[in-house]
Formats: sequence, structure tokens, C-alpha cells
Amino acid sequence: MFVIQIGLPGVSAHFLQRHILAKARDLIVLRRGQGAPEPVLATLRAYVRCNELKAQLLRFRLHSQLAPLIQRARAEERTVVLADEFLAFGATNFWHNRGPSPEKVARRIAGLSSYTVTGLTPIRVSLLLRRQDQWLAERYATASSDLPMPSQSDFDARIDAIIAATDPEGPFAWLDHRRIYRDFARELGVDNILVTREERLARRPRRTIAALANFVESGDLPRTMRQAIRLERTAAQTGMSAPRMTWQLNTTPPTRIDLGKARRRQILSHFADSEKGLHRLIDATF
Repeated sequence: MFVIQIGLPGVSAHFLQRHILAKARDLIVLRRGQGAPEPVLATLRAYVRCNELKAQLLRFRLHSQLAPLIQRARAEERTVVLADEFLAFGATNFWHNRGPSPEKVARRIAGLSSYTVTGLTPIRVSLLLRRQDQWLAERYATASSDLPMPSQSDFDARIDAIIAATDPEGPFAWLDHRRIYRDFARELGVDNILVTREERLARRPRRTIAALANFVESGDLPRTMRQAIRLERTAAQTGMSAPRMTWQLNTTPPTRIDLGKARRRQILSHFADSEKGLHRLIDATF
């Protein structure tokens, strides 16, 4: 089996990839920061972002890079997992609305499965999502060192622009969780998509990982989750240990942004229809 784990940039994606997936004995996991596997992830990242002409070349390159891994996985009866939280866009690119939409990424990933000689059929995608208000504030704080004039007023202006957009494209479309699910389900099939909530991972880690283990056909993931719990690598390391209202920016002098109750309600209200639609499609709640 071949799985691509897409966790939108954030602490929980790093936690899931490093402390849970990468430690499972029956998975072959390629993730950022591992050194040698990085070229494969770099090719995949370029493939989902580039134009159609270049995508044809990168598709061939990806299959040549993945072929030995697929063969190894078959021989060892293991699942290959490519895990990249920055697959669609980087932290700064998001705020400039540069990067592919969920539809484009889903279509490109589905395009890989036509090369059955390398065993890329079916392709499954695991998506790790987080409530939009918390995610936006965390992403802004993380990207603040690369933004021209990070401040509370700049953050508020950017949020107002996102909310005002009637038909967002590019990275902003990833805030519409119903749209993400529909795009990937249409391209890959509903049985090949799993949506995991960061909030659920923090509240119910064993149950959440059990669902993921079933999806990637790993009997060892529950053990790695128990180990993480034993080492206290659960809610705190996912960044979901307690509600947050303020975030420290990377500025001199130090400044903070505040995600007050009114702003949080505004953001969640804007995406309420999307979340209700997703809830009707799958069992995914905050």
C-alpha cells in the first residue's frame, strides 16, 4: 500500500509524523528532516505545485525514485508513507496566497496511480486538519519573521481579506474542509481518504490512532501511540493541550497577536457551513 500523509503546517503534523508514524515497525515512512528521503519529498512537492508540462517530467522522476521503495515494501509486507506537512504550501507562501488548491493537489496525486508498474495503486491520502481560527493564528505567528510588518493590525487585515473572499483559490481554499474532502474523494475515492482532526488527536489519541492504523494497515501504530502517551508526548506536543488566545510573534521588540472571542467566533462562523457539510459526509467533529 502507498499512503501520502498531508498534515497542514503545524505542531500536530510534526508530532504525528515523528513520534507515531515514523516509529511503527510495519511502515516505511519518508518525512521531512530525515536526510536521504528528502529528494523524494522535494520532487513530490514540486510535482503538485508546478504547471502541467513540468508535471509530466516530475511524474516520471517520482516513479523512478519510488520504485525501489515500493519493491521493498512488497517484499517486507509493509506500507510506504510519504509524510509532508508543507506539501501544498510553505508558511509564508500561504499568507501571499501562493500555492495549489486542494483540487490541484488531489488531481496530481491521482495522476500517479496510472503507473501501476511501480505498485502505486491504490494511493491513499491521510489528511490532518485543525479548526481554522487556531490554525490561522499559529501560522501567522510562525511566519511572522518572514512577513514585512507583522502586527495585530496586519493579522486582522489579512483575516478580514480571507473572510471577504467569496471563492478562494490556492492556499486559502485549504481552509474549506468540506471542499478538501470532496476534492480528494472525487479524485481518489472515498475509501482512500481519511480525515483526522488535531483536536480529536489531542482528546482521544488512542481512538484516533486506531482509525489511522486501520487506514494504513499498520498493526504497530497503537503501540507507538501507547509509547508516546507513556513518554507524555500527547496533547502538549500536539500544541492542543490548552486553549490559546495569544501568540508570540518573532519581532523585535517582542509583540503578540490576540485571537479574542469575537474574532474566533467570526472565523468559525464563516466556515460553519463547510464544517456542517463535512460532518454530514464523515464522522469528523471538533
